[in-house]
Amino acid sequence: MLTEEECLNELENSRYLDVAVVNQDGWNEWNGAFESTTIFKTFEQLINKHFNNPPLKFEELEEDMWVWDNKNHSWLKVIGFYGFNIHVQFGIGIHKNDCYVEYEENRFYRKQVEE
Repeated sequence: MLTEEECLNELENSRYLDVAVVNQDGWNEWNGAFESTTIFKTFEQLINKHFNNPPLKFEELEEDMWVWDNKNHSWLKVIGFYGFNIHVQFGIGIHKNDCYVEYEENRFYRKQVEE
């Protein structure tokens, strides 16, 4: 697996590559630096999301999203919202349960928090 430094180095090395968008007829529709493309920006965001694990803001939570609940040290699946309460599901197989939990800062993360 690549490290964060290796990924960022590869992204930096590709920053100034000239790219061209060609239509199906073979006509050049756009030329420019790779860094000005949405693909470059998406790779940058994905690298940051993969290697960084900041706490999720309430606005970042989405239905059907699995989150790490650092308060209870468990994985929860977000299934809905009621104000600042979050309807979550936990457990596996026939042992699934659901409840509402209150949003708190520094509680929910994309990945498990290693302490």
